[in-house]
Amino acid sequence: MSDVIKKMTEEEVKEVEEEKFSFEDSMNILKDMDTKIKKEQKA
Repeated sequence: MSDVIKKMTEEEVKEVEEEKFSFEDSMNILKDMDTKIKKEQKA
């Protein structure tokens, strides 16, 4: 994982925590991001 993607992910996780999403919503967002990253790596 590149530092840029890692930094973006950390910032998005902070936003999720600040907005107090439910745990399930947070997991869905992380899964979506993980799927996007994997698709980009395959391309």
